[in-house]
Amino acid sequence: GEGESSAPIKRKESELPDLFKYSQTISFPVKLLGELQGMSTHISSTESQTDTLELIDLAQRQGRLPWVTSDKSEVSNRSFSISKYGVKVTDQMKQRVYARHALQCIAALTYYQDTYGRPMVAMRTGQAGARLCDLHIFECINEEQAKDICLTLAQAFEAVNTKMQLQKNLQMT
Repeated sequence: GEGESSAPIKRKESELPDLFKYSQTISFPVKLLGELQGMSTHISSTESQTDTLELIDLAQRQGRLPWVTSDKSEVSNRSFSISKYGVKVTDQMKQRVYARHALQCIAALTYYQDTYGRPMVAMRTGQAGARLCDLHIFECINEEQAKDICLTLAQAFEAVNTKMQLQKNLQMT
């Protein structure tokens, strides 16, 4: 009957990450190091982490990206918010939106330690298959926060993929 077919789906939904179930947004205070736009690269590259770090290093050596974040809080202080819709970068008070990136436009998120041992997160954005991408580089409070940002974004991807799989399964029945 009707009750039998809905029971497995309810069990699956309860296993979804909380981000998907509650449509919550998780925010992290970060400092913007800078952005590199129109970088020539292959987003689908299996070596995207190495590519990302090489692009950042080259941009810093060429003077296109600073080595340290600005001392001026209004220039560098940001809120990095993750939801099932993507990433939003705002000021700390969340009144001014600097950037919005839909999940499908986020190609990679890389945690690394810079030359000075500071925990950094680099987000690569662009359309799938595009030859150009943008890099957004943020300094984190500590290594744990940098890893939490990566984990939270991974959970957002997982939640959306699980939802799409559930919808696909429902359409097949």
